[in-house]
Parts: sequence; structure tokens; C-alpha cells
Amino acid sequence: MCTRFTSGGTQTTVNPTDNTTVYMLKNGKLGKVTAAFGFAGPGGLVLNARSETLLQKPMFAPWFGTGRAVVVAQNFFEWGKDAAKTQYAFYNANNHQQPLLLAALVRYWPNGPRFVVLTTAANQSMQAIHHRMPLLLSKQEANAWLHDEKQAEELLHKVPPPLYSKVVEKPGPQQISLL
Repeated sequence: MCTRFTSGGTQTTVNPTDNTTVYMLKNGKLGKVTAAFGFAGPGGLVLNARSETLLQKPMFAPWFGTGRAVVVAQNFFEWGKDAAKTQYAFYNANNHQQPLLLAALVRYWPNGPRFVVLTTAANQSMQAIHHRMPLLLSKQEANAWLHDEKQAEELLHKVPPPLYSKVVEKPGPQQISLL
């Protein structure tokens, strides 16, 4: 579902295994961590975690207490269901320049920190393109996601805000769907 996005800070496209900055608590204070996109899974790279079942999955549940993070993205990309596989970029519907805050989970591996983007059922602005979408947070929700485990559990079930989408005219040959 969420496999490619544009970093909100650097405007760099982030693909699977790329490093990017994520925000998380370190010793009780908000900090930046450079982490690679994707967990190593039994069948290959795992890029997303379903928010609805996160706490039941052994790959994710142990890190919910200390690994909650936020990824700042300018947009994310998804391919359409049409025969041409039209690519769409999704932005904040209220202000296309305002970054999206994606709920994420960081896990520390022997080769360094890695993250997955949490996904949820698609809202009305996304359903025609894909059945899943990133779990998007407001600034206030991002603060709660990072600082309050009980509120973070409640946010796992939220409906994301509407998004604005536009067709990407010339998708690159190496681009991969974010979702």
C-alpha cells in the first residue's frame, strides 16, 4: 500500500530500503532518527503494518510501546486500478503544501533502525484507487501518537482525513507503489 513517498523535509523520493528521517521519542524527548524503509520479513521486505491488527502481530506488537514514530511526507504515490496503471500523487486536501504526517513503527535491527508505515482502510478520497492508505495524523494526533500509548492505541482505529490527488504525468521507471 504505502511503498513510495516524497520526504517532507528534503523533497527526496523515498523508496523501499532507502534511509530517511523519522521522528520518535528518545529518552522521553522528541528526536530525529535515520531509519531504513521496511522490515525484513519471512517472505521479503515488509513496508506496511495494518493498524487494525498491529497489536496482535508478533512482528510489530513488541515495538508499539517504544517504537512509535512519525514520518513527514510531502505526498505519497499509488497506482490506479485502470489498465494503464495510472499513477497518482496524494496530498493534504486542505493545503497541498502542508506535509502529511504518517504513523510509523521503528524497530532496531543489528544493521540499524528500520521502519514501516501504518495503513488503514481507505477513506472516500482513496477508495477508487486502493483499498488501503497510510494512517495519517494531525499535528495534535502526532503528538499524542508519540507521547501517550493509550491515545496511540485509539488512533489505530481513526479514519484519515480526505486527500487531494493528481495524476503523475511522467512516472519514473523505478517508482513503486507506496501502499
